[in-house]
Amino acid sequence: MKRLDSMNQDYRDAKNHIYGLAHNVCLNGKEQKVLLAYLGDIEMHSLKYGESGERIIQLLISAIYDGLAFGNWP
Repeated sequence: MKRLDSMNQDYRDAKNHIYGLAHNVCLNGKEQKVLLAYLGDIEMHSLKYGESGERIIQLLISAIYDGLAFGNWP
């Protein structure tokens, strides 16, 4: 089993840190709600199509990074 396999504790810890970061980077509750829903959609879609845990973490981080880099959220 890989370290960031979606059934591994390291994956769950990394995912929880990303969701926590999402709370911190948003200006208000409305932005948080939208970003958290988008992250949930990314995760569910990725799991449905068999993406690796490592790839899911990359996709979740990229959503936050893109929002910070371009000043908007999905």
